[in-house]
Amino acid sequence: MHVVVESVPRPVLAVSDPRWCIPACGLVDPAVDASILVGRASARCVRFGPLRTHAILRTRPPARVGPAGGSASYAGFPVRSEAGMPEAFRVAGLVASRVGPEYLDGLVGLDSDPQVMASLGGPRAREVTEAHLRYDIQQWEREGFGMYALGADGGQVIGRAGLRATVLAGVREVELGYSLLPGWWGRGIATAAVDQIVGLAGLAGLAGSITATVGPANRASLRVLDKTGFAHQRQLVRAGETMGLYRRVLPPGPWGEGPGAVTADGCPVAVYAALPADGRAQLVDDRIRAGSSVLDLGCGTGRIAEPLAALGHRVLGVDNSPEMLAHLHAAQPLHADIATLDLGDRFDAVILASSLVNHPDPTARQGLLDVAAAHLTPSGVLLVEWQPPSWFEQWHAGHTSTATIGDVATGLRVHARLGDLVSATVTYQLADRRWSQHFTTRRLTDDDLRRALADAGLHLQDLFGPDGSWAAAVHAPPR
Repeated sequence: MHVVVESVPRPVLAVSDPRWCIPACGLVDPAVDASILVGRASARCVRFGPLRTHAILRTRPPARVGPAGGSASYAGFPVRSEAGMPEAFRVAGLVASRVGPEYLDGLVGLDSDPQVMASLGGPRAREVTEAHLRYDIQQWEREGFGMYALGADGGQVIGRAGLRATVLAGVREVELGYSLLPGWWGRGIATAAVDQIVGLAGLAGLAGSITATVGPANRASLRVLDKTGFAHQRQLVRAGETMGLYRRVLPPGPWGEGPGAVTADGCPVAVYAALPADGRAQLVDDRIRAGSSVLDLGCGTGRIAEPLAALGHRVLGVDNSPEMLAHLHAAQPLHADIATLDLGDRFDAVILASSLVNHPDPTARQGLLDVAAAHLTPSGVLLVEWQPPSWFEQWHAGHTSTATIGDVATGLRVHARLGDLVSATVTYQLADRRWSQHFTTRRLTDDDLRRALADAGLHLQDLFGPDGSWAAAVHAPPR
């Protein structure tokens, strides 16, 4: 039995064991009691647009899932979502909501459409759709992720999209699935939904990767997978058909790709070396005394460190990329990780630029501030560049923007937003060379920044620079 990944009437996903049934609407595990129809322990519901969604419940331990009588004996899912994916989100003008019993009639309409079901054995009986929906509901409760109903204005269910637990060659996998009513094909909905679901999976702590299997003739699905970062891994045979296995890795942190040296956090060295001066060094110089000793943490190619050194300051630039440090000439380079830095020396000024303080991990962020504070003289000043809350106002899923900085053309695409976390990709083009850098950042309020500084023994003096994107902090007075 096949799964519709792209909304075209042809099989594109399949499983080899007939006891694992993965139709367009969901995977049915015969080991799960199909008589249970969503007895939720929580009465809390939320409203998101016209569709109702339910609270995510994970009060039970992961259930044993595997084909009945099969060889798989996996207790729970290997890459369970840490925080749970969101119950609802907007995508391409639609509302995606965690599936629940209230969507049964809409899903029956989807499964009874002859075009949608042309490659799935024909229209499906209501009780079959109901059984599949029960599995999807139970998977949400076990794993904290699953399928979403896609709703148009007025609450009409026009499709589904999401992630399912499956078994592939005896290995538990997270598999992508989606389907749309024919009237909604060709609008870019599939690409937008897949892009956002993958981004949300990463923000929710779903480690590992997401798979999809696609037939070679399904060009529309191949385009969707290519646009959303899935890479061909190998060929396989599922249900008697040769298909391509595609995989999208969910990295644990930032990453980048392109020609030449790329740093551990995804920064293309050639791009940063080509960027023109941007005035940040002057902002710093205006806040410190002449001839100050300066520690620039995460200095990169020295876009701040080099001009400061030219102005007569004694600058030590620290970075974990030797390729970046090779561009320092006036400033002194030091190859080291900020997180473990202990120089046994103190500086008049410490710089923590590039919005490193917006690190998605609060523990890592606090570690950076602790290191910075430990290297300040008693009268020294910490200068922090951050992304203030106003920066996040336009950073919704699907947001795109472009800019040209000197000879570098840049583009930004926001994949997903989950609470204060934002997942995005920046592209750079310099002449005929192109790079991409994926990152996750966390929105901080002024109070968040103030508290983080206080936990490092620092006192926020003021915010300055464009849009208040720099903060000055000094050692807090003893109590």
